[in-house]
Amino acid sequence: MTDAVPALRVEALDFSYGQVQVLFGIDLTVEAGEAVALLGTNGAGKSTLLKAVCGLLRPSTGRVSLFGEDITTMGTDRRVAAGLVQVPGGRATFPSLTVEENLRAGAWTFRRRRALVAERLAEVLDLFPELGSRLDSVGGTLSGGQQQMLALGRALMLRPRLLLIDELSLGLAPVVVERLLETVRQLNADGTTVLLVEQSVNIALSLATTAYFLERGTVRFGGPAAELVDRDDLVRSVFLDGASAALGGYT
Repeated sequence: MTDAVPALRVEALDFSYGQVQVLFGIDLTVEAGEAVALLGTNGAGKSTLLKAVCGLLRPSTGRVSLFGEDITTMGTDRRVAAGLVQVPGGRATFPSLTVEENLRAGAWTFRRRRALVAERLAEVLDLFPELGSRLDSVGGTLSGGQQQMLALGRALMLRPRLLLIDELSLGLAPVVVERLLETVRQLNADGTTVLLVEQSVNIALSLATTAYFLERGTVRFGGPAAELVDRDDLVRSVFLDGASAALGGYT
């Protein structure tokens, strides 16, 4: 590993929506160059944790560090500049913008450096040639798989050091999921640190070497991904419907 400190460290992090606390003392570490899966039931707090890491939500207590720097109170723009980039859950595209406009939006922080924008655009289109033939199409007309490629491609315009991905496989056909996973595997092999939130245990563990399992806002498991497979009490709970409704739907 090239970095002597973890890419991400979350320490004793609490978060509440108003009077409702949804994260309780979260401790999580992602080593530089690692691929880590964040799993859990619906309503466990996975997406909330990612938003807190990105600065979209301010934790009640606790600390977040990025490559050794305390970013707990840092603005989102500075976190992006430091190499932290998220692909949000759902179809995270601008549906009324063209594919090219969506990708260029990812380069907003260096938009005046035209040569660099063109270089990054070429890199993304090399990864996802399907998008190259649709540059003038508006994002909302793409298939679900192409929209996810577009969302991932827009994030990659920034060449993240730490890439957070929320529900990569949601609603996609298996062949498309494998296509996206192969891209993420290659990015990780090339040195990008990855934290992946997934509902599918099989998909997450096919990518990650380390896994964390959240339940009701607490970490129930953290360790080698292969060991999570043996925790039937946790793995089975992912497939139990109705948990999110009972807990108010926070994800």
